[in-house]
Amino acid sequence: QYTVFTEPGDEGHWFYATFPEVIIPASAAATVAKENVTIWWDVSLSGLRRDLDKEYELLAGYLGALSKAAVRIVAFADAVRDDKSFNLTGGSSAEVINYLKTLTYDGKSDMRVLESTPAARTGKILLFSDGKSSLGEKVRKLSQPATIYAVISGASNDYTALNTLSSGNTINLSNCSVAEAVEKLKGKALKLLKYALIRGSAEDMYPQEGTVIDGASAIYGKISSADALIELSFGVDGEVVATRRITITPRTGGMPFVSDWDYSPIARLWAQQRIAALSGNAERHRSEITALG
Repeated sequence: QYTVFTEPGDEGHWFYATFPEVIIPASAAATVAKENVTIWWDVSLSGLRRDLDKEYELLAGYLGALSKAAVRIVAFADAVRDDKSFNLTGGSSAEVINYLKTLTYDGKSDMRVLESTPAARTGKILLFSDGKSSLGEKVRKLSQPATIYAVISGASNDYTALNTLSSGNTINLSNCSVAEAVEKLKGKALKLLKYALIRGSAEDMYPQEGTVIDGASAIYGKISSADALIELSFGVDGEVVATRRITITPRTGGMPFVSDWDYSPIARLWAQQRIAALSGNAERHRSEITALG
């Protein structure tokens, strides 16, 4: 079951639809024989301000829980500094940890390097960084089929950039124990893979495709037709495991039209989602963010 709320606007209707938690099927939740893990490791000078010991402990706990793992480490700063692969068996992480401890931290950072950085198509991408870019614009949301986890361990971070990169899938080691973080990494992440319009006209839907879904969720958007039928596809590691269809019919869930933006609750909910999506490149979208805010 789902619940739909709509609100008239000057060009159609805003909508807000909630739906219950989508459960990952047992077949998709099962542990794979060999996990693919890509580690993006920030070696710019500011990396020395991260709690590296906690990060090593997290990796040791997570990799130690895997019977087999193909691990690729990409060390980056203003460019890719090193790219090294490991094949782990029997839960041994020593080779990876020892390698990470040899890395040198220097120079400025440019998070845009990640836009062209290779990663596995399945499995997990673990980003260890403070998210700060010393050079150029901030990185945009990355279109990666694998699930990205942004690991935070230092006191000073660009939370907006890290949330954008990981679609909000962050692990803050200042707010949880290493054991709790390991349990999160061991689980399977469910993503909203795609919106498909079956009937009618709908646009500007949020959360964005690729966003990790945790628990009961909601979607927001605009409809300019009499009604619309939208199919949502959810998946694990890029493979669809569940679909949900939601019918948006403005006349059955309407609220009185209010010309004042401040008193249009559904429009404001949509605007919050839009601002969050634009904030990954706030400088470029400053004027629109200001208008929406």
